[in-house]
Amino acid sequence: MKRFFAMLLFLSITFLGGCTQTATKISENSDETIQPSVELSFSDDMLSHNNNASDAICYDWLEAQIHQFSIDDVKNAFFADDPIISDENSDYGSYSLYVALGLSGAYLQMEYNSTTRQTIFYKTPWYDPKVHLLVQDYPADIDSFNKNNIDKLPQGEDLAFATVQEAEDSVRKVLELLGCENVGTAEVYSLSPEILTSLDESIRRVDDDGNDMPMQTWTDEDACYYIVFREEYDGLVFSREGIQWDGTNIVAYYSARGIEYMSISTPLEVTATGQQIEVPSVEDAKAKCLST
Repeated sequence: MKRFFAMLLFLSITFLGGCTQTATKISENSDETIQPSVELSFSDDMLSHNNNASDAICYDWLEAQIHQFSIDDVKNAFFADDPIISDENSDYGSYSLYVALGLSGAYLQMEYNSTTRQTIFYKTPWYDPKVHLLVQDYPADIDSFNKNNIDKLPQGEDLAFATVQEAEDSVRKVLELLGCENVGTAEVYSLSPEILTSLDESIRRVDDDGNDMPMQTWTDEDACYYIVFREEYDGLVFSREGIQWDGTNIVAYYSARGIEYMSISTPLEVTATGQQIEVPSVEDAKAKCLST
C-alpha cells in the first residue's frame, strides 16, 4: 500500500501564477506601510503555465501531499534486470536514506520517510563521464538561469534508436512503477552525436576534484533524449521557480540502453481543489503578492 504523509499546501493564485510572496504581513488595524523585504519583478513569461496546454485550469488553492517512495518500488523500477550487489538503508530521524549499487555499476540514492522532501537520484556508469553537466536547465532563482542552454536544443526530433514518443512512454512506465502521478506533458530534447559534440565544445566541465574533464568522442551509441516533466494538474504546472532549490521536477536521460539517469524531486499529488478561476494576469498576480 502506498504511504503518504499528508501535507496541506494552500497554493494561492500567486503561486499558481508563478510568483512568490515576499511582502511582510501587517495588522489590519495598523496604519504603518511596510515595504516588501525584496524587490519584486514581473514579466509575462513568469506565469507557471504549460505552453503545450493552453486550456489549463487554474484554482484559487490546491490541497496536495508529497508522494512517499518505497524501497520495493525503486528496486522494481530500476533493478529488475540488474541484480543489486550492495545496498544500505539508514535512518536519520527526519528522513531515511536508501543507497543501492547494481551489477552493471548503476547507482541509486533515495531520500524518503520525510514530510518535506522525497528524492530519487539514479545514474548508470555512462552518465558521469559522458553527459553530466552538458545540458543546463536551472531554476531561475539560483543565480544560474543565465547559464541555461536548454532552450537552444532541438526538441521533438526522432533519433534512430527510438522515436520521441517511444522514449517518453518508456520513461513514463518507470514513473508509474514509482507511483508518480501528475507528471504532465513531457519536454523531450533530442541529443544527436552532433549536438552532444557542440555542447561538449561549448562547456567547461570539471570532475569532483575540480580537474577539467577531457573532450569526449561522440558516436551513435551516445545519442539520447533529455526528458523533463514539469509536474502539473489540469494543465497548470507546479513551478519550481521561486524556490531556492530544485522544487517539484523530474528529469531523465534515455538512450538505446534505457534510462541512463533520472532525478525526481518532491513529487506532489493533488488531493483537493478550491474554486476554478481564470489564470491571473501578471498585474493581478503582482497586486496579490504585494497585498498578502
